[in-house]
Amino acid sequence: MKDLRTDLLANSILRQQTARDQELEWISTLQSQSYLKAGRTKSLVEGISIILPVWHARATIERLLLSLIEQSLDQSLFEIVVVCNGEDDGSVSILERYRNALPLRVYHLDYANAGLARNYGISLAKREYMTFVDADDALEAHFLESLWSHASRDTVVVAPIVNIDQNGERREDNDLNRQILAHAGQTVSPQSVPWVFGFNACKLFATRLANEFSYNSDLKSGEDLVFFAHLFAVSHLKVVFPQGGVADCSYLRYMTSDSVSRQTESFDFNVRQRLQCIRELEEIGSSLSDRSGIDALISGQLGFIRRYVGEDGDRLDRVAECVAEANLDTLVWQRFNRGRARDLVISYCFPPDSDTSGTIAAKAVAERRRVVDVISNDMSSVRGQDPSVVGLCAPWIDSVVQVASRPSFNNWALICDFAVKARAIADRQAAAKNGYATLYTRALWVGSHVAGALYKIDHPTVQWTAEFSDPLRFEVDGAKRAGALTNNQIQKQFESIIAGYHFDDVPVQTLFDLTELITFILADELIFTNDNQLSYMLMDYPEKVQTFVRNKAVVRPHPTPSPRFYHYEDAHYYLRSEFVNIGYFGNFYKNRGLGSVFQSIARLSEHERAQLKLHIFTNSVDAVHTAVDQYHLQDCVIVNEYLPYFQFLNLCSKLDVVMLNDVEAGSGLPLNPFLPSKLSDYKGSGTKIWGITDSGSPLSREPIAYRSRISEPQSVLGALRKILLDCQRSHEG
Repeated sequence: MKDLRTDLLANSILRQQTARDQELEWISTLQSQSYLKAGRTKSLVEGISIILPVWHARATIERLLLSLIEQSLDQSLFEIVVVCNGEDDGSVSILERYRNALPLRVYHLDYANAGLARNYGISLAKREYMTFVDADDALEAHFLESLWSHASRDTVVVAPIVNIDQNGERREDNDLNRQILAHAGQTVSPQSVPWVFGFNACKLFATRLANEFSYNSDLKSGEDLVFFAHLFAVSHLKVVFPQGGVADCSYLRYMTSDSVSRQTESFDFNVRQRLQCIRELEEIGSSLSDRSGIDALISGQLGFIRRYVGEDGDRLDRVAECVAEANLDTLVWQRFNRGRARDLVISYCFPPDSDTSGTIAAKAVAERRRVVDVISNDMSSVRGQDPSVVGLCAPWIDSVVQVASRPSFNNWALICDFAVKARAIADRQAAAKNGYATLYTRALWVGSHVAGALYKIDHPTVQWTAEFSDPLRFEVDGAKRAGALTNNQIQKQFESIIAGYHFDDVPVQTLFDLTELITFILADELIFTNDNQLSYMLMDYPEKVQTFVRNKAVVRPHPTPSPRFYHYEDAHYYLRSEFVNIGYFGNFYKNRGLGSVFQSIARLSEHERAQLKLHIFTNSVDAVHTAVDQYHLQDCVIVNEYLPYFQFLNLCSKLDVVMLNDVEAGSGLPLNPFLPSKLSDYKGSGTKIWGITDSGSPLSREPIAYRSRISEPQSVLGALRKILLDCQRSHEG
């Protein structure tokens, strides 16, 4: 056996490489294509090189060899380049018996890898054209002759492919063969038949093309479609399907339990390996002016992932993590969910527009775990952009359509303009999908609920969930919100519905009154962020309205992002570990400020202050700087602009403590209905939370690490000293 191996390796570059590290070095060189590039200048002679990788083929290789003996094409016009890879299972001795019957050239790689074996075979090919054959398949007698008769330098010739099932039954009516036979007699562009490039078998093409690229041997599967995808970049290339009528010219594909079509479903095969292929395909497609062929192959890979996920939300979450790790979010989700949405979201603000309301809506979409179409307004004239925030809910988004309407918080005409346009878009999309099953809207921006009401009126069977972020009719200080109505058709329609429910005795003076009441009536489910908010919003309604609303009200805090989002994007913000680093993120209002915190820091001893850094991130930088200067806190308070959302999450996870402060209710609010939205983000960070709370507020009842009372400066100072002491002990520990 040792003498036989010596003979077989006579022409191999491994002849002088006996050590394992030398072989691996050669493999690395081959993968980098330097060896293949050297082969581009070689002279090629007339005929076909059959590239045949062999691995554990003892049971099948003789069947293939016999079919090659029976080929009608003269043996002077073809060669068989055999690359045995991995440990020999007896295949080599079978090949040796056929040396005199076939034009065999046999080489060996100790490293088992089909892609690497094909690369090596390509580099050794001497004929002008090339085809790949697997060792467990076979060829009908006229296969090579039929391909050869149609060969030319700028074509890929495709033969029929017949499946042989595990019972030995011939299956000509398989999906792939139906497509091949449907194109019989045609010459077409590669982009029009991308499926041709999704597999190795039954194709003939110029060897010079194969020498331009190589198989990616790092891929566990799909290396064939990635290899052939390079052909989309070849100008003037055509695909030829010979005219039918030539008998016995098919490639015979023997279906085994190891066939890709029979692969056992698994996360590794259906997801990880497919994402690896998608990344390679995208790299190829990035330089193409016509991406249609590449996109079709990517869609095929996504099909494996879709079949794995099905309707299982837990599986989709796991896929989403893998997609994020591969940095393929945008590429994958734009295609993955296309046409899948059967649910609708109308959110006046939505990413990429940077707005707290839109960010929370994105988190709500992810929490609801339904693939949705989103309709939002174009907020670019009043809001910045943070496209990355779409990543919060990308696995659940089919489409996002922005309405071209001038943004407004309290202009009834502009709000109605948005609502009418949003309804028209929703109607068109619903018609294409035989209707939506559910509708979700979210407001403090009332346009969401106005559009939702219009859609619900036209589609009464849709299940409408409407969420209220904060009290709609009242400002943060309890004053009534101003928003004049214009007595237009929408107002009249809403008032008619209100009268039909016998709620016309409820005063409706502003657009906020009207929107809130019509939403209470028409929505099937009403979401409130806390019990105080629900009670506060209902307290001045008649008892019949309160009962009506409470029967379909649900209290649900804002969603907390998935843990992976806290490491989605690094904040690149320097925190010195010798300090206790406290973070505050937010803007300031008359009844929500940091005055008591600044006063408390000013009262700390010099030793205590030397341990502290308060990092403030706000849109009110100048105002905060003024306050910092006023209290002479420049040594321990650092003021910054707001961070993009994912950087904010990341920094939250790195700080020692994050701080929240309540709205102070005062005399204008009989109870505090506000729960700071950032609490949900802080909860997922793993960082201790310090709440400066108002008496009886939702935040005052939260299980947080530290708490102080807004109205009690001494409690703020006490909490601050406790934080310093706890962190000092933690650092020492």
